[in-house]
Amino acid sequence: MTEAPAPPDGLRRLPDGLRRWVAVFETLSLPVLDTLEQAVTPDVCFRDPFHEVRGVAAVRHLLRQTVTHAPDARFTVQGVAQPDPHTAYLHWTMTATVPVLGHWSVTGMSVVRLAADGRVAEHTDHWDASVQFYRHLPLIGRLLMAVRRAVARRMMGG
Repeated sequence: MTEAPAPPDGLRRLPDGLRRWVAVFETLSLPVLDTLEQAVTPDVCFRDPFHEVRGVAAVRHLLRQTVTHAPDARFTVQGVAQPDPHTAYLHWTMTATVPVLGHWSVTGMSVVRLAADGRVAEHTDHWDASVQFYRHLPLIGRLLMAVRRAVARRMMGG
């Protein structure tokens, strides 16, 4: 098995599993995906606005799709908060070139639950898909902007 990449300096004080998980994203590539077992539990659950998958193989497949369809995807973790030994919050930005949108940037937060052994058991991404994704789509984007304007007018009493 390939060894997990070394974490960025600012992450060295985090638990090993969480540090490895962040390093997977910040160095995302096909060889890095071979190190997932070092960072996650066998039944890990991964959720984002478009997916919900369970298990190492399913997470690996999802991330492999990301690498394959957006090979320039880059994740940068800007901050980590860990209020207790089993919970962490990650503030991150992802940039990539994707079909239909071209250059795309998303900023979000993730809630990460850690197992007793320190590996990631659950990862849930939170980011606004309507603003950061759908509004950039040609037809849907115009419709969403019209709905937002109408809602704003009504909320302001107009």
